[in-house]
Amino acid sequence: MYMKVPKNVGITEFRKKISLYFKKAIKGEPVVIAKENVQAILINIDQYNELIEAYEDKIDAETLEREIKKNKNKPGTPWEDIKKELNL
Repeated sequence: MYMKVPKNVGITEFRKKISLYFKKAIKGEPVVIAKENVQAILINIDQYNELIEAYEDKIDAETLEREIKKNKNKPGTPWEDIKKELNL
C-alpha cells in the first residue's frame, strides 16, 4: 500500500484541531506533524500493523537470504529427519 504523504501540519495547528486530525488518521489519512527538525506521523492502527508486518517480512527475507548464502555448500537436512526431530 503506497500513499502520497500529505503536507506537514504545524504543531500549533495540530493542537488547535487535534480531533480533526485524529479523525483523518482513523479514516486512513496519515497526518504529518512538523516543527523545525522534529517530525511525527499520525496513522491508524491498521496502517501501523501493516507497516510492522512489512518490516518483519523484510527482516525475515534478509535473514533467509543470509542463511542460504552461509550454508550454500553444506548438505541440507532430509525432511524425514526434521519431522522426527519435531515429532511430526
